[in-house]
Amino acid sequence: MIVDSETTITLIPESEIAVAIDGGRTHATIGEGDEVTVTGADQRANIVRTEYDESFFDAMSGKLGWGVRGVDEPGPREH
Repeated sequence: MIVDSETTITLIPESEIAVAIDGGRTHATIGEGDEVTVTGADQRANIVRTEYDESFFDAMSGKLGWGVRGVDEPGPREH
């Protein structure tokens, strides 16, 4: 979701929920009735265009230089 930097969104879940923050880099569990406030960032978001023949995740990781392993490559725990 992209909103104006002046926007404030308040979320109050009706039951416990799992939340992924910053594209999944941080995870949290929010309890029923807890208030979560989301505010606009001080920095602008850069929008990346991708080619149709690659997945969004592959395009983003390549353009951002994350060096993420491929789907068929074993993870660090499998070595």
